[in-house]
Amino acid sequence: LGFVRSPKSPVLQTLAEIAREVAGPRAGKLTGGSFFSDAGPLAKGVPQVVVFGPGDIGKAHTPDEFMDVAQLEAGTEIVRRLLLAL
Repeated sequence: LGFVRSPKSPVLQTLAEIAREVAGPRAGKLTGGSFFSDAGPLAKGVPQVVVFGPGDIGKAHTPDEFMDVAQLEAGTEIVRRLLLAL
């Protein structure tokens, strides 16, 4: 199941702002994707579902999947700040 969120969604705006603060301007760029996640089915009943994760999506779910420790730390800080903001 796919889903779409408005770029004006308060949760997306907050997440993007925090990502920019923590990891720089490119980190706060809102993009779409055509891959499966649990967010699709969840979005049917939860209006503020978003997909976020550290690292490079191009390296995700590949035989040599990895991310730098700095990316993991930045992702952790972004999620921490988002939870505090909510």
